[in-house]
Amino acid sequence: VGADLLKTHGGFLAMLQTAMRPLPQEMPGNHKEMHHLKVQPGSCFFFEPLPPLQPGGPQRSRACLVIRADPGLKHVPEFLNAFVLKV
Repeated sequence: VGADLLKTHGGFLAMLQTAMRPLPQEMPGNHKEMHHLKVQPGSCFFFEPLPPLQPGGPQRSRACLVIRADPGLKHVPEFLNAFVLKV
């Protein structure tokens, strides 16, 4: 779901969520080897167009991505606990 908020908030908002049924296109050949997670409701991205740095320069944009995810882990790996506790 997306919303054009350019006039009111200066950008475009799109909500993200994991598809409830399999996608019709084929996934890359090594997709079974990749880590998968479920993108939860409330995840979104916002694109804001920015003026060029110099007149006639390339178009620019700023993006903000918020993801609520469930990695499906039954327990938190020890290396992740150690990393978080060091920060």
